[in-house]
Amino acid sequence: MEGESADLLRGGIHDALGLDEDDDDDDLLAQQVLFSTPKEDVARRRGGSQPGKRANKDRDFQARYKRFVQQYFAPNSVYDELDFRRRNRMSKSLFSRVLDGILEADPQYFEQRPDATKRMGIHPMLKVTSVLRVLAYAMSADALDENLEMSDTVIYNNVTHFVEAVDKQFGSEYLRSPNETDMQRLLQMNARRGFVGMWCS
Repeated sequence: MEGESADLLRGGIHDALGLDEDDDDDDLLAQQVLFSTPKEDVARRRGGSQPGKRANKDRDFQARYKRFVQQYFAPNSVYDELDFRRRNRMSKSLFSRVLDGILEADPQYFEQRPDATKRMGIHPMLKVTSVLRVLAYAMSADALDENLEMSDTVIYNNVTHFVEAVDKQFGSEYLRSPNETDMQRLLQMNARRGFVGMWCS
């Protein structure tokens, strides 16, 4: 019985991630997703400040945002366009387009707002960056805390809201089956690459 439930769960992960159950690489990815969450994370209680819980960490969101801008977006940034593309798996212009779309689709969550102590919260650029790193590298949210200065809970929430906002904002254009115009464009693009008559290469 235990093997059957694990197979069902693994199959559900394959379906959720759009993976092929017959592909060994996809099967390995599904297993990593299935077994990467430590059990103590699942059992941990959430719910904000309460007596007996650990004190909040004093994360400096504003300083981290300024460093992020200096690293990637300042005129003499530390990292160039290629570094940005490698780390985020997209160009800066596409990042900006996605960021604008996300802010339009879910401003309530992604806009930067002051917290209860009147300190400004996490900048939308950092929220989106945290999601891209989780998705691009299959990183655990906890591994990003040191670099991006966000708790794993915040990063999990970022991922959830990001996925919903992408579906809402871009789903009708990009998350659909290709139409005739798309097929012709793909055929022409692949013909230029030497794959004449192939729309999926």
